[in-house]
Amino acid sequence: MNEHINFSTIEQLPNELFFNIFQYINAYDLHRGWSKLNKRFRSILYSVPMYAHLIEKNDYKNYKSCFRYYASQFISIRIEENCNIPETFDISHFSNIRSLHLSIVMCKQYDQIIPDNMPYLTHLTINTLHAQCNPASLLFGSKQFINLKTCQLPYIFSTNDHLQPCLTLRSLHLNFCSTEVFFEQVKVLLPNLVYFESVFGTNFTRTDFIRDKQHMMTPHNILRHVKIELRRNTTVSFLPLLLTVLPEIRCLELFCPYYCDYRQVAELLQTKVPRLKQFNFSANESQYQSLPDIEILKQMSPWFTQMKLEQYGDNKRIICNMKK
Repeated sequence: MNEHINFSTIEQLPNELFFNIFQYINAYDLHRGWSKLNKRFRSILYSVPMYAHLIEKNDYKNYKSCFRYYASQFISIRIEENCNIPETFDISHFSNIRSLHLSIVMCKQYDQIIPDNMPYLTHLTINTLHAQCNPASLLFGSKQFINLKTCQLPYIFSTNDHLQPCLTLRSLHLNFCSTEVFFEQVKVLLPNLVYFESVFGTNFTRTDFIRDKQHMMTPHNILRHVKIELRRNTTVSFLPLLLTVLPEIRCLELFCPYYCDYRQVAELLQTKVPRLKQFNFSANESQYQSLPDIEILKQMSPWFTQMKLEQYGDNKRIICNMKK
C-alpha cells in the first residue's frame, strides 16, 4: 500500500503568521536570522514594527545595521548605560518611535528629540543629560509631543522663558525638583498629571516666594499619586505647602533615608490628606538619624499602625505600607 506523505514547509505559512511571530523577536535577532533567507522574508521584515534593548557593550555594534536598515520601523528603543553609545549616534530617523529610553544623552542627541522627528513619541526616559540645556523645553516648548503620556528626566530648571502647558502628560519622574519648578511648571503647566515622582533637595524648603504669588496656590485637582525621596539636607517641612495644593491625592509614598520628623508626618496625614487611600513610607537608620521605637510611632497616627522594623543591609529601616 502506497502512502503519500505531504511535508509542509515554513514557506507555506501565511505572512500574517510571521507578522504575529516577529513582533516578539528583537530587531537584531530578526535581522540576523531572517533577512538573508529570501526576498519574501526580507519584504516581511520591512513591514513589521521593531524594538531594541541594548544592555551590553557590544550591543550597539550588533544593532548598528538594524538601526540603519529599519530606522522608521522602530517603535521602542531602550539603551542602558553600559552600551558606550557614540556621540554620533543619530536618533532623528526613528520617525515612528513610541517609547524611547536613553540612559545617557549627549548634546547632538538631545537636539534631535523634537516633535518633527518623533511625532508619535508616547514614553520618554532620559537618565543622564550631558548637555547645557533646560529639559523643560521637551515638555513646555512652543512645539510639543502631542502624544507624550509619560516622561522621566534628570531635572527641570526654573526659567523666565514663555512656556506652553502640556495637556497630554499623565506621569512625570524627575530625579531632582526645586520649589520653583514644582509650583511654576509641574503644578501649573501639567493640568492632567496623575502621577509625580521626584527626589527633593534643599531648594524645596524655599517657600517664601510661593506665598507672595497666591496664584500658584490654586489646587491641582487631578494629581492622585505622589512619590518623594528626601535628600540628606532636606526635611519634611515642605510637605504642608505641597499637600495644600494637592487636595485629591490618594497615594503618598515618602522615603526618608537620612532624617524624618515622624510627629509632623503623622499630623499631616491626619489634617492635609483627607482623601488619602494608601501611604507607603520608609526611613533608614543612618549616621544622621537613629530609629525611634515602633510602638510609640504606631500611637501617633492610624496611618502608622502597620509600621515595622526590618534589616536593611548592615543597618535597619522602618517601613510602612498602609491602605485604607
